[in-house]
Amino acid sequence: MFNINKKNEEQIESKINSRNNDLCELIINLLFVSGDGMTIHKISDVIGEDKKIILDNLGEVKSKLRSVGLDLTDHEEKKNERVLQIVTGKNHNIQSLLYKSESIEELTPAQLQTLTLVAYLGEATNHEISFMRGVQSSMTLRLLTVRGFLIKSGNHYRLSVESLKHLGVTEQKELKDYENINQNLKNKLKDAINVD
Repeated sequence: MFNINKKNEEQIESKINSRNNDLCELIINLLFVSGDGMTIHKISDVIGEDKKIILDNLGEVKSKLRSVGLDLTDHEEKKNERVLQIVTGKNHNIQSLLYKSESIEELTPAQLQTLTLVAYLGEATNHEISFMRGVQSSMTLRLLTVRGFLIKSGNHYRLSVESLKHLGVTEQKELKDYENINQNLKNKLKDAINVD
């Protein structure tokens, strides 16, 4: 009789481990696809899992990420809400070398479009840029940030000092027809919000 209980316990433990493994992979995929950090609450809503279970699996998520040279940041943002984001781990110097070599090359049309929108909006969120471009722009924004063209502050992106120097200006308001284009872009965003 003891062997049957032991066997049942092993089967139950195996199912729990398999479920936790699937949950960890789901959390990692969700964070990767989002591009930006996500709150525990948002992750819970998207995958339909209790926050406590997500929190209980964070150690395993970190372990899986570290096994491939990545890591997980876990910090509080607004209203004491924990935010998770995938970041480079011990091999950050390899990523840095890659981006430095790419920064010598020309910007892609997507990067130029994104940079132009940030320049003329003054500062913008990923959602605003994605809306204006009509495509998800988190990877482009992240690349431009890593390459030193943009600075991220909270959820907002703005031009770096280096970008301003390349453009031959000391502040964004010196860009050609800045006031007019800035107002037009902000009106489009405002109209979009009012329609929704």
